[in-house]
Amino acid sequence: MEEVKIIRNEMKDRVQKLIAQKDTSDGKANLAKLRHGIGKKPGEMPELWGVFLNKMSPELFSRTGEPSRSEWAIYISMTMFALHQQGSSSL
Repeated sequence: MEEVKIIRNEMKDRVQKLIAQKDTSDGKANLAKLRHGIGKKPGEMPELWGVFLNKMSPELFSRTGEPSRSEWAIYISMTMFALHQQGSSSL
């Protein structure tokens, strides 16, 4: 259950950062990059590493070379959030 709490906090921090940057060129670019990540594996697109992997809790990283369940959960949540925000003028 601890893993779920960590993921929840990771997502909260990332979504709040995206919301805070929503009207900046960096924020819009990050959302666009995340949308391009839909259908890809976590870590497959180097341009997303800063948005997705930056400052992620070390215990969530895979130890096998394949994305962990935690990495998948955060990645899918972030890409779906970006898709949800497409064309939206407010978050």
